[in-house]
Amino acid sequence: MTLTLDLKSTRLSALMLPLRSRDLAAVAAAARHQWGVDAGFEGEPLVLDLRELPATGAPVLDWLPLLQTLRELGLQAVAMIGADALQDDERQAALAAGLHASSDTPARALAAPAPPAPAAQAQAVPAKAAEPAEPAPVPTSAARCLVVERSLRSGQQVYARDADLVVLGLVSHGAEVIADGSVHVYGALRGRAIAGAKGDANARIYAQSLEAELLAVAGTFRTSEKPLPADVAGRPAQVRLDGERLVFEPLSY
Repeated sequence: MTLTLDLKSTRLSALMLPLRSRDLAAVAAAARHQWGVDAGFEGEPLVLDLRELPATGAPVLDWLPLLQTLRELGLQAVAMIGADALQDDERQAALAAGLHASSDTPARALAAPAPPAPAAQAQAVPAKAAEPAEPAPVPTSAARCLVVERSLRSGQQVYARDADLVVLGLVSHGAEVIADGSVHVYGALRGRAIAGAKGDANARIYAQSLEAELLAVAGTFRTSEKPLPADVAGRPAQVRLDGERLVFEPLSY
């Protein structure tokens, strides 16, 4: 069976990929065949549309190979629409893989993600399997703060469960930092940063140089499709939530 895939634009300033087959390995193969590694995607945010996906049947959805293939093609899957049609275990697996549950008409798009699976928790994930694994960062406190004493490369992800996250280096394009509390980046923040992942509206994002591809606080997000305000772009800044909108403020020393 030959699969034909099509990408659609959405109001999220992101691409959308409708899934119509439960064989995600076949979808991954079709994506690699249709677009290839030179398709020109450069960390584009991607929403998976599950509304046409058969709700039950075989095979059981295996998200990780598809998401890995999409990353290799330059597409960063950040959310899914139509997740209510999934089986409970499949929905939880999607959330654990880093897909945020989004409403069909999202004015406030990214819902709080479920914590990653225990094996991936508080651990930098290499972009390619061939790269050597790096040691997991060690929290400085049992529950409040996770410190990463290095920069994060494209494809790596760090999650701070029930804690703030501090990165002493830069967060590269295609890397992702997630915290249930606030996110502090003492270098350039060029990738994706998600604070208040469990819905803490008081969480904030701090960066020495704000250049992010995606910023989210307690479910409200903004991508690089909409330029940052001139007074914070590439400068020390904080991002906080005011009602249902993100506020960007320069940091003065």
